[in-house]
Amino acid sequence: MTTRPAIQPRGMRVEQAAFYVGMGRTKFLELVENKTFPQPLHIDGLRIWDVRLLDATLDDLSQPSPTPKKTVSYGGLKSV
Repeated sequence: MTTRPAIQPRGMRVEQAAFYVGMGRTKFLELVENKTFPQPLHIDGLRIWDVRLLDATLDDLSQPSPTPKKTVSYGGLKSV
């Protein structure tokens, strides 16, 4: 009997893509809508997310962002 190798699909439907990045469908779609996550490809009426774009987005999000300086006000005086 021949066994097939396990293949990670490159394209994922919404439920798979949300699971892949570690969140529920609703939150994932919210983040797609506000452009935190990439838009899907539209293929023959299907919405498909490219796993490479999801990986790249997670890589970008995991980079430390510059921390803005906090401004503290002391009775009219400001400290940075």
